[in-house]
This record gives sequence, C-alpha cells and structure tokens, in this order.
Amino acid sequence: MTTRSALPNRRSVLASIAASGAFAVTGAYAQSNWPDHPVRIIVPYPAGGSTDVLSRILGERMKEMFGQPFVIENRPGAGGNIGIAAVTGSPPDGYTIGAATIGHFAINQYLYSKMPYDAQRDMIPASLTWELPNVFVVATDHCPPKSVSEFIAWAKQKGRISYGSPGVGTSPHLSAVMFVNRIGLDAVHVPFRGAAQTIPAMLAGDVNFAIDNLTSYVPAISSGKMRALAITAAQRWPTMMDVPTM
Repeated sequence: MTTRSALPNRRSVLASIAASGAFAVTGAYAQSNWPDHPVRIIVPYPAGGSTDVLSRILGERMKEMFGQPFVIENRPGAGGNIGIAAVTGSPPDGYTIGAATIGHFAINQYLYSKMPYDAQRDMIPASLTWELPNVFVVATDHCPPKSVSEFIAWAKQKGRISYGSPGVGTSPHLSAVMFVNRIGLDAVHVPFRGAAQTIPAMLAGDVNFAIDNLTSYVPAISSGKMRALAITAAQRWPTMMDVPTM
C-alpha cells in the first residue's frame, strides 16, 4: 500500500471489503473545515443489502461526528462496477465516498475484460469499519434440511439445485461455488442485483439456497421465514451462537 504523500489525486472510497469494511478519504479530509457541505456515499448495490444497511449506519454516525449530512446514493449494476466508477469519476475533493466490496478491489479485474476504473490507481482504502461473515441460508417453506449435512443429502437426491448471489464474482457467489464444487453438486447460479432481490426469490421457492452476507438475512431468519445452516467464520458468531460454522 502506498504512502499518503503519494496519493494527492486519488478518489475517496468507503470499502466494505468482502466480510469487512474500510473508510478511505482524499487529502481534503486533512482540511480543518471538512466537510462544509453534504457528502455523498455511493453504494454500488440496491437498498436493503448488507453494504447499504451498514453504510447508512456509518453515515448517521459520521453526521453526528462532523455535523454535515452523509447522503446514501444507491448505484447498483455490473457487479458493483457502475457505482464504483461513479466514485472514481467524481472530483477528488473528499465529498464523494464509495462503498466497495473485495470484488471491486481484487476480483472484478479478473472477471471483466474492460474495467471502468483502476483499483490500484483510483481508490484508497483507509481504515476497517466492520467485519461480517456470510451465512448459509435456505427458505423454511421450501427446503426441509436443518443442517449442512442434511442439505447435501437433500440436494444430491433432488438432482439439480440453484443458488442466488448479488452478482458474479461477489463473495456470496464465490462462497457458493466453492461449496458446490467441493461437494460435487449440480447447481445453477442465479445472479441478482443484491439481497433485496435474492430473498424474495428464495421465499418464492425459485432459488434453493444462498451463502450471502449475514446482515441482509437477519430479519428473515429471525422471523422464521429462513433457516441459517452455517456461518462462514472460524468461530460462532456472537448474535447467532446456535448456528455452526463452516
């Protein structure tokens, strides 16, 4: 990572890097009067997903700290590249912040033949802001298994299954790919724009499972509409101690 003295013309980024998040700012942050007007936080996913929810919480906290509105702007599409391109294409004045996943920093450059930005040149991750695992979820009304081992047996008996994700190359997509490849399941990937679209599809029985960001699924799990089979963490998650790890 380059030093701050080498970064005067780079754009601002608030990064939710896969299972964690990070702030990033330009040299404008060092000005004593920053911010003196509202700041945009561009979220490259639809409203209601983990990145959106956590960015809104952070925006409210930053408003309290700095006395200026931090306005959320959702710009989904192209694996999040549309939103991040809007960030990197904005003036490097500290008044446009982005919310990016590990895909935008590391994965998408290997999946897309042409990228609208250069992660190394155009973005500065500055500090971690949150940690978040993925959760293996199924719809209670459409998928009877109550554990990962039961799900594997059910899926093999069923033949072909499907899984949803917030887009190609995202950590939920790659988590599911790793799972089905290791187990040897016949599974079809159904990419959505975000969890706000994946969840209704699962509840309707159109998609069999997802291994997606935890925050997006907590309400559905808490209501009993969805069942959490496992958490992608080394240890059990504090708010879901009854859910095993995978």
